Amino acid sequence: WMLTAKSSPSPRGWYALGLFVAWFLRYSLWWPWDGWTVGLRTEDWRYIDLAEKIGGVGRLYWLLSLTSLHLTPSLLVFFGLGPLQRLWTSGASGAPPLGALDAIAAAISMAAMLANGAADTQLWRFRQRAAHPGAAQHLETEHCAKTCRQGLWAYSRHPNYCCEATFWLGIAICALAGDTEGAVPLRWAWGGSVVMFMFFRVSASLMDARSLKHRKGFAKVMQEVPALLPVPMALDRLLDKILVPGYT
Repeated sequence: WMLTAKSSPSPRGWYALGLFVAWFLRYSLWWPWDGWTVGLRTEDWRYIDLAEKIGGVGRLYWLLSLTSLHLTPSLLVFFGLGPLQRLWTSGASGAPPLGALDAIAAAISMAAMLANGAADTQLWRFRQRAAHPGAAQHLETEHCAKTCRQGLWAYSRHPNYCCEATFWLGIAICALAGDTEGAVPLRWAWGGSVVMFMFFRVSASLMDARSLKHRKGFAKVMQEVPALLPVPMALDRLLDKILVPGYT
């Protein structure tokens, strides 16, 4: 999109790109993956669960893996960036000056990234302390019988998911700051960030269903801590009854 513009990017376009690059680097550097040096030793539980549900690793598995576990996240990121299309393709020509809305957008996305990293670090340290001997090398996939309720995890069952979705809200606000004429349709301007929140709310429910099986007392946690956002617990419990199989 930036390469198709007839002029160089606007300051807003550059800081939006900076936010996106920072988002990418956080995943690459904050919680380094040792698979680059020691090889593949563990497999995400979602892949294992998918194989078990459809009866093994056959053609259907690879088709579902491609569409649901790989293409879907890519499409989510594309639509999350969708509001920036006009901002990046227009370049600096006629771009409105930076304002208070830009500061709000950048603050939301940056705070979401920092909080996301903090939540990951808090969970990692908790699992290190809670893991049984021999599990330290497989913390990403090893079942943990205890539930983290420290730091950000005391206010949300999935603060990492909440922060991830909030990052894209900041991106949408950034695009709004540059669209003073209202040229971007509402569904394109806000659709990506809304879908992100919906996707991570459903993903949180899948994680909760798994935790109910492996963590004693997790049902009580679901009664006391919201899944994603700090919404009224009555509303959150209603969503849990809809989205979490067997939850009452």
